[in-house]
Amino acid sequence: TIDNDEPKEEAPTDRPSWANKIEYLLAQVGFSVGLSTIWRFPYLCFHNGGGSFLIIYILMLFLVGVPLLFLEMAAGQRMRQGSIGVWKVISPWIGGVGYTSFMVCCIVGLYYSVLMAWSLFYLVQSFQSPLPWSTCPLLRNSSDFGEKRGKKRANPECERTTSTTYFWYRNVLKATDEIEMGGLPVMHLSVSLFVTWLIICISMIKGPKSTGKMLYVSVLLPYFILFCLLIRSLMLEGAHFGLKSLLAAKVSALYSVEVWRRTGNQLFLSMGPGFGSFTAISSYVPRSNDCVMDAFAVALLNLTASLTSTVFVFAIMGHLATENNEKCYLSPCLSSLHSQVMEGPGVAIVAFTDIISAFSGSTFWAIIIFMLLASLGLNTMTGIVQGIVTPLQDTFSSLRKCTNLLTVGICVPMFLGSLIFVRPSGSYYVNLLDDYWVSLPLFLIVILENIAMAWIYGARRFLADLIIMLGHPISPIYRWLWCFLSPFVLLVLFVSTL
Repeated sequence: TIDNDEPKEEAPTDRPSWANKIEYLLAQVGFSVGLSTIWRFPYLCFHNGGGSFLIIYILMLFLVGVPLLFLEMAAGQRMRQGSIGVWKVISPWIGGVGYTSFMVCCIVGLYYSVLMAWSLFYLVQSFQSPLPWSTCPLLRNSSDFGEKRGKKRANPECERTTSTTYFWYRNVLKATDEIEMGGLPVMHLSVSLFVTWLIICISMIKGPKSTGKMLYVSVLLPYFILFCLLIRSLMLEGAHFGLKSLLAAKVSALYSVEVWRRTGNQLFLSMGPGFGSFTAISSYVPRSNDCVMDAFAVALLNLTASLTSTVFVFAIMGHLATENNEKCYLSPCLSSLHSQVMEGPGVAIVAFTDIISAFSGSTFWAIIIFMLLASLGLNTMTGIVQGIVTPLQDTFSSLRKCTNLLTVGICVPMFLGSLIFVRPSGSYYVNLLDDYWVSLPLFLIVILENIAMAWIYGARRFLADLIIMLGHPISPIYRWLWCFLSPFVLLVLFVSTL
């Protein structure tokens, strides 16, 4: 059992901490606002009722998302442990939940770093004018295609699709036609992946002290870029057509079980409970920190990023539809683009390169957008690696004195393991893991966390601990949410994904 005043396993007095509250919040927000917030949310909003989807999402965010976020933050802050240590303290019977979170961080970190590597590669390629994906490449020998007229013909394969899609599959991925066809890692992507892990390693080499300073740039910059993109997109001709499509709520969506299921999936995949990262990050703040307000702040900033990116995408689509004289066919225009985006995070990059074409000065905006994507990837990867480092240091206390060596010892094998995803067939594995592997274990982890805290340790008892810890009362509604609503919603979502 755990006393009401102090945890059973006392946290070390020399445990590092965030320099200030701002750095701590930036770490939580940075992990929460990931790439799926930017590319998947607009798609789901369009295909699930527009305004109706937003209503359902906001409702689930505050009734289910915030309580679970509060639970993970409070657990880490209360026990001063990472994912493994926290759940061992709660009950030895559910210690496996922490180990599962640890393994999820390891596996997701392998392929998620590749998403950041893709963004970095596109960022470097953006420093060219014209952009390398803006036109189809010309055939080297085009004598058979009418050179008499003094013209060279573009690559026929590229002409059958788009220049952005051709550049993605043939120039970036060097993609194979089948997943079984392996091959050696693509050189330029391997270099980009190495730079990715080097940046992650340097930013975390000294623990929260070095990470916190990096977060001032990597977390605040995406919000500034999103705000600039929003203003620019709203100034485009026809942007209001896209906004009308966004706000056109479908009442039938409010009664659709499938819409609620998709909304719930997006909520959890976007916010990121279950990784153990929220718990790990919270373990480095004083126990008196107000984690109730922190949970609301992180949720609101996550929602702000989601809504901003959605308005931006819809405004762009309204402009593109207007340019093509298809005002009456806005829905097919939007549907076509978002169908591409939903195929996976890689194809989402292709969609963003298409969006860039709507702006004059496309080189500048390409740099801005891929800087945004790279920053979001870095923030999420920082949280994921923190979910690996902290449990290891809590389990093996000797590792606390050599954070720099531990960080290098994690990043090097993770880089080597990630190389499998930059082979010509690597993108297939990225999509498989992102679409089918991540959601099930995360739902199972969060369900067990919720049940363990609400029913094994006891929600009433945990709230009493927090009241003593924080020094102010906490609404008893959290007990009802943890004990009844959250487990019910999580179980329904888990069963629906089987």
